[in-house]
Amino acid sequence: MRCLQVVNEVLIHSKELDLEEKIIRKLKQVYMERSRDKVIAVRTAAATGLCLLQNPLSPDEEVLTLLNKNMLYEPVASIRVLYAEHILVHPLTIDSIAYRLRDEDIMVRLAILKNLKDHALIQQLPIKMRHSILHCLQDRNDVVVKATEALLIDNWCSKNDILIVLSLLAVEEDETAGELFLNAVFTYESNHHTPSFTKKASISVSQLTSLTSFYLYSAVRYFFEHQLESSIDQLISDVPVFCGHIRDSVSSEDTDKIVFRNMIQCLQYLDVSDEICKNEILHLVRHILSIPAGVRMDLVIESDHVHVLLQALLNLLDGEASFLR
Repeated sequence: MRCLQVVNEVLIHSKELDLEEKIIRKLKQVYMERSRDKVIAVRTAAATGLCLLQNPLSPDEEVLTLLNKNMLYEPVASIRVLYAEHILVHPLTIDSIAYRLRDEDIMVRLAILKNLKDHALIQQLPIKMRHSILHCLQDRNDVVVKATEALLIDNWCSKNDILIVLSLLAVEEDETAGELFLNAVFTYESNHHTPSFTKKASISVSQLTSLTSFYLYSAVRYFFEHQLESSIDQLISDVPVFCGHIRDSVSSEDTDKIVFRNMIQCLQYLDVSDEICKNEILHLVRHILSIPAGVRMDLVIESDHVHVLLQALLNLLDGEASFLR
């Protein structure tokens, strides 16, 4: 064990010493063997050495494959932490990194998240890994949640436009992941009283796409749930015009079902204190619900949001009696 520790110190300064390739090969063989030792202290030293053998500029596939396997099956948490802190984020190590995001030991989960924050771009990660990271926002431990938020804010959002990040999350496959991401960003901005990232998001209600309409709906719902009505007004500044776009969508053969669904979902959260806005939404909802069977019902029924329209109608009317009429 002490020999391994001494060699590790040599490896730390190997750039200055310029070790020969044959020495590196011999060290790799020794570390691989000792990383399976029964003695925890020996495995710890070997794990440190294996991590030191990594070269980001010229990855050694044999080393990375072993690191991936070791982190997957290492039973001792302290050694898993060591691997998690130093393992190179690479296609050959993604399996163990993703698996250890759900490690039973909180220190391992935190080490993985910090490694990803400091050393990995979102573009490097497979889509399943991106979703796994976002689901860490639902971790039972608040410290892990905060570490995940730090990864999103300090890495993903700081290095990319928020809509680019959203596009990289493939929200059509996992809307929950998209909602988790946006809610984390909205919460961060609300707590810091600054729209650091959302101010860069260019959203035009007249030219919505499946991506921007998802963003719009998520933002409107979040702001409504957190009583930030003024923020909704900034997104949808003219309710009658917005209703007009939805009405046009009903009559258009080119309407995107996802865009339509997201637009009508916004209706239940809009401010109806203004009588003109209230009547505009009321007429729109009644118009959509009164469309004869077979006429554009692919938009309404297939999107499975008739209940949303009914809820919007109920919100607009004074009591259940008015709703039934």
